[in-house]
Amino acid sequence: MKLQWRDLDLERGFISIRDPKGKPTTLPLSEAALSVFKGIPRQESNCHLFLAKVSPGHLADMNRPLRKLKQAANLPTDFRICHGLRHHFASTLASKGVSLHVVQKLLNHSDPKMTMRYSHLQDEALRNGAAAMADELNGPAKVIPLDRQPQEGAA
Repeated sequence: MKLQWRDLDLERGFISIRDPKGKPTTLPLSEAALSVFKGIPRQESNCHLFLAKVSPGHLADMNRPLRKLKQAANLPTDFRICHGLRHHFASTLASKGVSLHVVQKLLNHSDPKMTMRYSHLQDEALRNGAAAMADELNGPAKVIPLDRQPQEGAA
């Protein structure tokens, strides 16, 4: 809700996160995200992207629209959307093979342990990992059992 137009570099495709829980950072935007931001009508009279009525010193109350969204998506009432979306983002990237270091940077985590808590691998990613090792073992390289290894000095 605090995002301002000055936080976006639509020409280069970056977003600046100025007031996160961690340290301020600048991150690249995907083409899809860039397209969404370019589609938001810009009003020169307002510096914020998301216009909402706010009380002095407070962000707009997002509870009502988030409740409607949760109901429409059949999500549990205790589901925390923003938190859940971060978990989904991290888990999807990890399951697609994106390194945890990259996921950590995109989430702006300072501690890799926190990134590990957010990045739950999907069953398919684990299955693919197991299959990759099986492919390696069954591939062109032959595995010689330890009891059949040549003895040192034997011809």
